[in-house]
Amino acid sequence: MADSPQGYDPGWGGLEGEVLAFLDLEATGPMPGDRIVEIGAVLVQEDEVLDRFHAFVDPEIEVPADVRKIHGIGSQLLHGAPRIGEALRALFAFLGRARGLALHHAPADMRFLAYDARRAGLELPDLAVVDTKVMARRMLGRASPSSLYGLCELFGIDCESNHRALPDAECTHRLFRCLLQAAVSAQSRFWSWPRPAMLGEAALPPVDIDADMQDLLPRSPPRTMHICYGKKGETKAWIEVTPLAIIEGRSGPWLRARESTSGEFKFYRLCGIQAWHDSAGEGPCHDCPGCS
Repeated sequence: MADSPQGYDPGWGGLEGEVLAFLDLEATGPMPGDRIVEIGAVLVQEDEVLDRFHAFVDPEIEVPADVRKIHGIGSQLLHGAPRIGEALRALFAFLGRARGLALHHAPADMRFLAYDARRAGLELPDLAVVDTKVMARRMLGRASPSSLYGLCELFGIDCESNHRALPDAECTHRLFRCLLQAAVSAQSRFWSWPRPAMLGEAALPPVDIDADMQDLLPRSPPRTMHICYGKKGETKAWIEVTPLAIIEGRSGPWLRARESTSGEFKFYRLCGIQAWHDSAGEGPCHDCPGCS
């Protein structure tokens, strides 16, 4: 494992079937000089969890109040915790059986590991590093959400967004297995009309969408469209979007689009789209307020 995040193989690198460690860190903040406060890791061979590692770490500085609100780790949980050198020695011993190390958004956590290992006078283990964020981006292009929790939602993985190290490490493992399975079996695919040049990906086999869904959708990708959308139990509302892709996750097909008002890239479940129409007038308007 390099001391810098520049040299990893961010994809899965042919490590399927090997013993892998899935790691997540929580810290006093996201900036250089911030300190690790929690380490979580799982040692896995394919679907079998071989062992788990968890440690709180005394950062020797105060955890800012705004950061405590995110992960809930403060002085009460950190009381009596080991300092970074002791915690990293235990972690590196735990990683001794692994062939590779998988993280979500690896550069961020690897910078913390490299900085704190140097501070403790330790060398990082020599492991291949896998980044599930990069795996997802390679598979889905710009239609991919970047966050661990967003990808877990897309693939139907039950993952609480509590920003705690061990649960997030376990979610990273489950996401890795979904991405690997999807890459092998082509279960996560683009529908026929997304533009590969925009998505930065080669054309892939079409997603299986039932007849009712196909009747609902435009025949070709419009520049903009209005969708009447709402999640289960919510009031439907009209939203103007720029459609990018339709992809199939484990929980069904999703529309990936850029919302015109906010400029944000979002996912919309196809089953949540009640009606639509595009800028060329295709599709039923259903008294859309954006067109009145």
